[in-house]
Amino acid sequence: MPVEAVTLPGMASFAASAIGSKAIGDGAAAVGQKIIAHFRETLPGQQEFIREIRKAQLNALKQVAKRNERALKQLPSHESASEEHAFSAALQSFIAVRLKTLSDKSIDFGVLTGDRIQDVLDYMVHPSPDATLADLQALARKRADEAIITEIAADAGRAVPSRLRHLIEGTGGNGWYDFFSVEVKEQLKTNEQFRIVFLIAELTDIKGKVTTGFEGVHKRFDQIDERIDRLRDDLPAGKVDAAHEAGVQEGMLRALFRRILRETDDFDAAYAIAEDLVDEAIRMMQEDARGTNSGDFVDEVLARVARTSGGGDFEGALEIADKAFAEWERGEAERRSEESQKGLTLLRAALRQAEFSLDASSVADRLDRISELEHPGDRAAQRAALRAHWDAYTKDGRIRGNPFALKVAVAIAGRLLETAETLEEKSDRYNLLGNALYTLGERAVGEDGIDDLKNAAAAFEDALQVRTRAKMPAAWADTKNNLGCTLSIIGVRVGGADGINALYRAVDAFEDALQIQTRAKMPADWAAIKNNLGSTLSIIGERTSGADGINNLNNAVAAFEDALQVRTRAKMPANWAATKNNLGNALRALGERTGGKDRIDDLKNAATAFKDALQVRTRTKMPADWAVTKNNLGIALSIIGERTGGADGINNLNNAVAAFEDALQVCTRAKMPADWAATKNNLGNTLRTLGERVGGADGINALKNAVDACMDALQVRTRADMPADWGVTKNNLGNVLRTLGERVGGTDGINNLKNAIDAYENALTVFTMETAAHYVRGIDQNLKRARAALARLQGGDG
Repeated sequence: MPVEAVTLPGMASFAASAIGSKAIGDGAAAVGQKIIAHFRETLPGQQEFIREIRKAQLNALKQVAKRNERALKQLPSHESASEEHAFSAALQSFIAVRLKTLSDKSIDFGVLTGDRIQDVLDYMVHPSPDATLADLQALARKRADEAIITEIAADAGRAVPSRLRHLIEGTGGNGWYDFFSVEVKEQLKTNEQFRIVFLIAELTDIKGKVTTGFEGVHKRFDQIDERIDRLRDDLPAGKVDAAHEAGVQEGMLRALFRRILRETDDFDAAYAIAEDLVDEAIRMMQEDARGTNSGDFVDEVLARVARTSGGGDFEGALEIADKAFAEWERGEAERRSEESQKGLTLLRAALRQAEFSLDASSVADRLDRISELEHPGDRAAQRAALRAHWDAYTKDGRIRGNPFALKVAVAIAGRLLETAETLEEKSDRYNLLGNALYTLGERAVGEDGIDDLKNAAAAFEDALQVRTRAKMPAAWADTKNNLGCTLSIIGVRVGGADGINALYRAVDAFEDALQIQTRAKMPADWAAIKNNLGSTLSIIGERTSGADGINNLNNAVAAFEDALQVRTRAKMPANWAATKNNLGNALRALGERTGGKDRIDDLKNAATAFKDALQVRTRTKMPADWAVTKNNLGIALSIIGERTGGADGINNLNNAVAAFEDALQVCTRAKMPADWAATKNNLGNTLRTLGERVGGADGINALKNAVDACMDALQVRTRADMPADWGVTKNNLGNVLRTLGERVGGTDGINNLKNAIDAYENALTVFTMETAAHYVRGIDQNLKRARAALARLQGGDG
């Protein structure tokens, strides 16, 4: 969703004035002179205003720099110039150095001279009575963009690359000015002193125009407030009241929730983070209330941290804790033995604030320092302690679905990698990094998730440079399996030729691992890799048409049956059920491909495999797995029902609908959005088939319910995040609308058929003959049928 810029004719240019730009017009001079004296007399500390504007300017530039870095990474090597990479690195250093300097509030950044105030006010007032607000906004944006580009170029000593310049100017999207404007709006909401200075500027009679400029962004922040309210209300009963009783102010809670919702669009993930951080806030206030046994200095610092954090200024609280620790550290040499606990207390206070700030790198830094302080001089013990923190954050991320915990695990792995002393240690830590990135990427959607998975694959490949088959065969095989799992998910996410290539590379990795992890020597590992191999072959089989697709599916069935020789229900019930579920999927895909008795038998065997899995995957003990397998059973029964005539066919279709509705009781949009959408898609398909079979009002009702189910699925299966799934559901929606149009006839029928044609044409935009020929042929045939049906209806109306 594009950023809605705060259109401030003066504020963006105010930032430009802070880096030396000249005024945009002479008409403001007289007005500016009239209020300079009042401005200076009322607020002698205007430097705070300058500081916050400068921070907003740099934070906006930081977002542009991130986009530039991402764009350079995605370029083919022959298109990516080393000069651009060097400039990108210099820009990030430029931003970091200045933000660090701004964090030192002992430095006076802006005791404003008369000339400087005049310069500022010239930007903040109407330059001439003839200029329109739109003219002011365009001119302000142009001058602000030119000023920031000039400053960057001057610092670098060379021109800004054209690609970066376009990003700053917002060519084709949001630019630096848009991000800066949103930063200013946030300051107006949260920083009282900033707001006071801004209100003084409104004496220039621009107040109404500025307010008008905020109309677009008000809607955006209202939406954020609604999500904050929802997150607050969804916390466990009594959690917010307990926080208030402990002394946590409502403002701190809302500031926390706002920051969390900026970090992730996944509401379930936001809930997991919020629950943890509210508990931490309660503990912080309780510690402040009862004090510590570490003396007045620590208690005073913790009280200041609690007050600052309670006001929602987590970075400020982090700065207080870090400065206090630095003060403590200066005297640490003489009081090491007796005072180390104070340092740990301060570091843990800083750690908590880093968590409130959702700064994974800062959390890893503090954990590293805590490990050093807990084990002075013992490097091995320090690394072991940091590794234990990696285990804890990784476990939290995997079990509770907390993406921030996984980001911390990635950062910790990076710290461990930096201190690796031997090749073996380095390979182990690359593997840790790959595992954390894999789990993070597996949970995330969109480009961020794919980037994490690609980085995980790169980490595993780095590990394999040391973990060779000749020197470390067992570790080599483990890492090959990890690489295969990562490539398999990349293949599913990416789609097209790149996706197929990743899937085949995954097959190669699994087959490599099986050369070492044999059934005779490592039966459990052998069976796990066979299961992974089968899953990947099954995906390739579904993506590949003709004999190759069927051959891959048959090989997948064989791999699952191999795994089940070791993964028995008696010895490994959960793994047995998982492999049974996977076997059912492969058999179902085989059964879908062709007709005849053999294929019906495949479908019936698939249903049997799913029912076997459900003996272990019960709703009580394994609700998520139960829901997934219920969905898969519904698919198999739906296809059987579609291919079976008479009462038996309708009975299978009704049982399929019941299976999908069972799955949706657990598989909710809030908790499992991707699985919810898949199940809604499958329910829509089955209701369509049922509607075709059943006549009268019942049939029409089933078709209308099918349309609703497909439309529900498309709320999550968007083209941006899940293009292949979006295309599949668009095709299914077209099928339902085509059938409904043919059934109802008349004007409603024509409208349904037109909508069906639109849906088919949308679906064809994401599939190609090179990568999904059987999908393209099927959709094209559906499109022809819809056009023919529309022609018949329109001819009849004529």
